Amino acid sequence: MKLDEAIAMYIKLRDKKAEIRAEYNSKVEKLDQNMKKIEASVLKAFHASGQTKAGTSAGTVFIKNRVSDKVVDREAFLEFVKENDHFEFIESRISKAALDEYVEETGDLPPGVTRSVEQTINVRRA
Repeated sequence: MKLDEAIAMYIKLRDKKAEIRAEYNSKVEKLDQNMKKIEASVLKAFHASGQTKAGTSAGTVFIKNRVSDKVVDREAFLEFVKENDHFEFIESRISKAALDEYVEETGDLPPGVTRSVEQTINVRRA
């Protein structure tokens, strides 16, 4: 296969993939909306009755709390961690942007860091 044929086929396949994904996302969104309406209805009924779970012939339903935590004042949080020796509240991960900048400036990685690079291609439409 010639390069121009390969690129044309790649773009055609990418477009088809996007078309299928858009159709899929549209259908799933409608299902999600209907499911959210049912969830809201069940939660409303549970709150009104004081229930937290129920068994039915179709299945069991129960309330589950989904917790999401977010630091809104970084300085206050870090001060609390330091003052109370709660370093277990902090997870360690590297900032890709800061590391990229450091490598660009120095040409080196910091000690204890490895980097892998995977080459791929990027195709743009003519």
